[in-house]
Amino acid sequence: SLGWMYMAMGILIGSAVAPIIMSLLWRGCTPHGAIGGAVGGLICAIISWIVSAASLPLNSGVYTSGLPAANIVTVDTLGQNWPLLIGNIIALGSSPIIAYAISYAEGFQDY
Repeated sequence: SLGWMYMAMGILIGSAVAPIIMSLLWRGCTPHGAIGGAVGGLICAIISWIVSAASLPLNSGVYTSGLPAANIVTVDTLGQNWPLLIGNIIALGSSPIIAYAISYAEGFQDY
């Protein structure tokens, strides 16, 4: 559905928001910091999205052998609200931390 794709796009491109803002507004952000923050945030977001989707039971009431289906990753589990929210928050939160850490490790830039 378009709702699933819309929320997944937040995970896939949300990690680039903070590094772009940092590179435009902060003179200490290095190119490696901005790129590393965007890519590192994307990796963290996808991992957290998949892990959270696997750890929550299905909302659709699908049962296997009398037990709720859990610890599986499907389009349905990836489309639940909590995994999408967790992935988006991790994307927006981890990318500036990674960008700052890489810029700090490189000694910041000062043009």
